[in-house]
Amino acid sequence: MDEGESSRRNRKPNYSRDEVLTIICGVQENKFNLLKKSCTVSSNKVKQAGWKAICDRLNFFNPDRQRTVDEVRKKWKDLSAQARNDLICKRALPPSATSVGDGEDSQAGSVGRDHQKESSAGEFTPLILAILGEVGTIEMPSEESGIINISFGNLGDQHTEQEAIYDTVVLQKQESATDSQQSQNEAELDDAESRKRMRKPNYTKKDILTLIQGVADHKFSLLQKICTHTSNKVKTEGWGTICQTINSFNPEVIRTADELRKKWKDLSKQARQDLLNLRASVASGSNKSTTPPGEFSSLCLPILAEAGLLEVTADEINALKVNNVTTMISLHQAAGTEFVTTSQANVLSSPMEKE
Repeated sequence: MDEGESSRRNRKPNYSRDEVLTIICGVQENKFNLLKKSCTVSSNKVKQAGWKAICDRLNFFNPDRQRTVDEVRKKWKDLSAQARNDLICKRALPPSATSVGDGEDSQAGSVGRDHQKESSAGEFTPLILAILGEVGTIEMPSEESGIINISFGNLGDQHTEQEAIYDTVVLQKQESATDSQQSQNEAELDDAESRKRMRKPNYTKKDILTLIQGVADHKFSLLQKICTHTSNKVKTEGWGTICQTINSFNPEVIRTADELRKKWKDLSKQARQDLLNLRASVASGSNKSTTPPGEFSSLCLPILAEAGLLEVTADEINALKVNNVTTMISLHQAAGTEFVTTSQANVLSSPMEKE
């Protein structure tokens, strides 16, 4: 009982006569787009726009009865079904009722019921049949043209005045929306220019070397693929330590942990690509890569190899070195003695010793 009462309370009121006339006039104005049987993407888009225009017009004059597009389409479907049924009843009615003999009473009763069906035809049936006949949905012989002898220009001055009011308000809303959109676009452009002006400078060589040294220090925790709560906490702390160290060098350019993670991802990606290019060159008979490797690839590859993320030989690392001796010295100077442990120095200097 409670659900039934709730549904009755939430049920929208029936369509008023003005609402029905608004739907019929809207369909009449755009009948060849709304009622055609084509189902292409473009035609469906036009149909949706047409039904939405009718729905907006209904809701404008009846703000307390907000109708949806699907509800308006269903109402038109019900109206057209009623009109078709009335037309069928009209055609089923015999042109003249004659009675002979004992069957006079039964025939008279049948004719009476047919007359009752005709008299109960929908109020809007002639208007709807006129629309359906114009678009070719139904066939209307010349002898039946009297049933749809309707002029849509005679629906009343009140409806015409409503249309004029609606068009005026819609134009005002469209102008207001256009101005608002233009202001929003200008604000977005200003934001984009502001972001460009606030863009952080590129990473210095000292920043990159410190980042590589920090990852080497925490490689077994930062580069592992395990994603438990504990491992994620350790990773966060490791990246935070690296971030704090880099920011201590240049407090005017504050880097975040996410920015450093992305930078390391780019460096490791470059190192992997350089290794692939080198192996492709060796396979083709050349001892060196035809593409110049990145400056820091020979430093990133040993870290990735010790973390178990790839396999690389000492010869491949040596082939990818770019001013490696100078880079290694700069690495220790950039990171500082407080940041470089003995084990890290041994790991990073091992390629040079093998050389």
